[in-house]
Amino acid sequence: MFSSHDLELVARSFVADVDYHPELGSTNDRALELARCESVPHPLLVLAARQSRGRGRGTNQWWAADGALTFSVLFDCQDFSLPQFLLPQLSLWTGLAVRDALEDVCEAEDASAAFTVKWPNDIYLDGRKVCGVLSESVSTYPGRVVVGIGINVNNRFANSSEPVPEDLQITAASLREVVGRELSVVDVLCTVLDQLQRRWIECASGVTDLQAAWKPHCYLRGRRVTWQTAQAEFIGTCQGLNEDGALVLEENGVCHVCVGGTIVHVQ
Repeated sequence: MFSSHDLELVARSFVADVDYHPELGSTNDRALELARCESVPHPLLVLAARQSRGRGRGTNQWWAADGALTFSVLFDCQDFSLPQFLLPQLSLWTGLAVRDALEDVCEAEDASAAFTVKWPNDIYLDGRKVCGVLSESVSTYPGRVVVGIGINVNNRFANSSEPVPEDLQITAASLREVVGRELSVVDVLCTVLDQLQRRWIECASGVTDLQAAWKPHCYLRGRRVTWQTAQAEFIGTCQGLNEDGALVLEENGVCHVCVGGTIVHVQ
């Protein structure tokens, strides 16, 4: 649960308003609902102490037990002077922002952790997923975007008091497991919001090269990757991103540029 003092701290960030719920099915669904209202204040933070039906990309679900941080930010491109043609890069910049924030949080706790970003925006630590991001556009207002973020902060995947899906016991990790003690979820949220503002401004201004910013933190670089769409599949070794943020896979000297689609297997 977030106290009134916690919400006051969050409100000091770049958001214009906070829509808080002790429990919510999906923060993205709530944000998309609010986004259809012309007069909704934005940027708007939709925050849930607990989320019961979180969504990931495609048909994926986001499992969030007590101690997880789940929220969505609804904003308009004009809030950050962001040209709409740069929207496809927004997820990438969001992933970098969260990665930076989680590293800051761990450094503040005297814990060293090398977080990486799996294209387009999942955050990994030692091969285990710590955070997922889901960006969605608003059909009725083309300039509006909802960015949903789920971070494993204090939830446990081993020795948990709640039943944990078997696959997550192997593939997921939390900040608590890294630091060795419980963290302030509101401090994590405020740090993430600060980095989101910084990276989204960078995206809009073009002052930072996306390729260069991504390269040292690329989880897939040098790995054999299977990329898939409804129409095609390609297997190759990841070379990183091109200048537009598309994933580049190489096989037998031929490079394939992957736009959209899903990574279905990593070696």
